[in-house]
Amino acid sequence: LLQMENVIATPHGIVWTEELFRDNGLISCRNILAIFRGDEPQNVVNRQVAGQPGFQAKLGNLRDRWQAFNG
Repeated sequence: LLQMENVIATPHGIVWTEELFRDNGLISCRNILAIFRGDEPQNVVNRQVAGQPGFQAKLGNLRDRWQAFNG
C-alpha cells in the first residue's frame, strides 16, 4: 500500500483519550492543509520520500493551485 501513489497513510490511536483524539485530529487537519497549500507536512515519518523530486513536484503543483485559488 505504501508504494501506491494514491494512498496516504494516516495516524491511528492505540490509546484513546480525549486529548489524543483531539490532537490526532488537529495534527491530521494541519498536515492536510499544509499539503493543500503545497507545503511539506510537519510530521513526515519517511523523510527520504519528502525529498524526492516527484513528491516535491506534486507539492509545487498543489502550491500553484492554492495560490491561484487564493489570488
